[in-house]
Amino acid sequence: MSRIHNLTRLNALTESFLISPIDETELEMLDNVYTSSRYPGDFGLISTGKPTIEESKKLFEIAQQIFDILQLSIVSENK
Repeated sequence: MSRIHNLTRLNALTESFLISPIDETELEMLDNVYTSSRYPGDFGLISTGKPTIEESKKLFEIAQQIFDILQLSIVSENK
């Protein structure tokens, strides 16, 4: 099984299982966050460099919303 790290592609493969849609623009924002190595000093970079506090908060908020959708989708699937 191949590994997929592109969130937009993962969403396309799984959206039929989700209880509500995930905003593709927000997925693209998260996709722009990358890690260029396994070392902590390089984690959390975005294409424009280190994110601001405001950008970090927004990205965290988006990730939390997606997590909530996924969690609710799993719970509803298991009922």
